[in-house]
Amino acid sequence: MVIPVTDERVMRILKQVENKEISPDEAVRLIEALDSLDSADSAGEDNRQEAPARETGEPVTAAERPENQEAAAEKPVDSSSALGRSAGKGDQDDDDLDGVIEGLNSIFAGLGDAVQAVVGIFSGRRLGGGRQFEFTEVREGAFEVDRPELNFRCHNGRISIEGWDKDTYMLEIKKTVNAPSEDQARQTAAELLEITDSPDRLVVQERSSSSGYNFKADIKLFVPSNLEYRSRVGFHNGLASLKKLRIDDCVVDMHNGRINIGQVIAGLLTISTHNGDAHLEGIDAKKCSISMHNGRIVADVKSNQFSASAHNGQIRLGLSTGCELTSSVTVHNGSIDVGLERAEDIGYRIECSMHAGRPRSVAIRDVLDELKSVKPSSGHSGTEWAGQSPDYENKPRKITAKCEVHNGSISIGWAS
Repeated sequence: MVIPVTDERVMRILKQVENKEISPDEAVRLIEALDSLDSADSAGEDNRQEAPARETGEPVTAAERPENQEAAAEKPVDSSSALGRSAGKGDQDDDDLDGVIEGLNSIFAGLGDAVQAVVGIFSGRRLGGGRQFEFTEVREGAFEVDRPELNFRCHNGRISIEGWDKDTYMLEIKKTVNAPSEDQARQTAAELLEITDSPDRLVVQERSSSSGYNFKADIKLFVPSNLEYRSRVGFHNGLASLKKLRIDDCVVDMHNGRINIGQVIAGLLTISTHNGDAHLEGIDAKKCSISMHNGRIVADVKSNQFSASAHNGQIRLGLSTGCELTSSVTVHNGSIDVGLERAEDIGYRIECSMHAGRPRSVAIRDVLDELKSVKPSSGHSGTEWAGQSPDYENKPRKITAKCEVHNGSISIGWAS
């Protein structure tokens, strides 16, 4: 249960902490006891109303939800009789409340997670953060060039870019801010994001802020699918999704999150992820490069030149080509699972290098001729082997797969 901001019982307890009448640990126990009492009183309640729908640009706070308005309307319980503590000063309104919270920020600083829970319980507010407000901004327009630029750089949130059949674009940004007041939240939301919409580009970048308020941006962009884009997407702690796009040059960089890319035609596609996953499906890229630290790559790619590297993770690939594909895959402390397109008009060449690991390639060895193993040089551990299919040079399409594993496994077979 979240205690309403108008509840004078918690207000009095926090005031006692401010006046050093009780310790922060005692305050935590008292508020938890209040929470238990109120939970018991409301144990028989059923069918809570849904939270009110947010209108564009209008915040909804915890106190405005129906369930909290009902709780605020109940007759307050005297904390002094219930808990054996003397009450502090009389009623406090919401304006005084903000001042008390600011005062408690300095009192509670550095006292640990238990003390942080006091204000966390109290009306959904957080130390240094405040209440949560949401604002939505929508922009619409049209590009006047054939290769517009899309550039997005943000922390904490998510971005989705998707092609549609219209000739115009629509950008929707939902900004979530934790701040003591609506005015401060609105000001922070306006200051943190720099938005540039011009005939040849659309740019959204997050500025650095000294306010200390928690902020995140959820971005949705729909763009004409008949245009070819230059795209840069960088996110920390979130999700990046690109779908149904034609991109000449695309770079996606994610830290602590997930990348989803589907039904994309690209000239150059470069993906980098740290502590997360990358999932690619239905990709047709002349050149595609993926690097990953601590996570997993799952990709279904048609390409002429493909490379992937993973440190402490797993790579699962389905590779095909329209003409000639050269692929290079490297894993340190993980595994590679490669499925190649199987067709009579494709010639195959496989090169594998293993260092403290094992290969699994029985299925594909059946179509390889001139298969040979290469003994490692003196003083070097590991195994290497290579092979190619008959008439490799005469085939109209070719796939060359080079795989290297350090401390892991390689599996090469046919795509399902």
